[in-house]
Amino acid sequence: MRAPVAFVRAWCRTMAGWLEESEFRSGSPIATTVLETVPASAVLATSAVSILDAWAAIVARVVVNEVETAASAKRRAETLVAVVEGGLILCRIRQTRAPLTAIADQFGREWGGINQVSRHQAGCVGKSPVAKAIDERFGD
Repeated sequence: MRAPVAFVRAWCRTMAGWLEESEFRSGSPIATTVLETVPASAVLATSAVSILDAWAAIVARVVVNEVETAASAKRRAETLVAVVEGGLILCRIRQTRAPLTAIADQFGREWGGINQVSRHQAGCVGKSPVAKAIDERFGD
């Protein structure tokens, strides 16, 4: 399994499990705080940006060896963080894990060819260390 796809599936599965365990009472503490306080509180806005940037950096590290550029990895990562945050809200509203499952499926389809195309274009053979580590941890 390709590293970015395995990562997305594992992340969405973990978050969906967490929501179900809380009977959909928990959600993203960042979204909850930001929706109630930003832009009125510059301190909380700055903190939220730092947290979301840190999450995107984690995702980008998984993707960076599988895409053409660091900028592309950053864009993909920021998109995924934004979508998962929205998915958490939809899960709570609908009382179902379905939105996160749909995110995992959609990104799996869209990101499924990342490894094959970009590593082929770069002339790489075999999997990157990141891909191997993610496959070992999150593989089917």
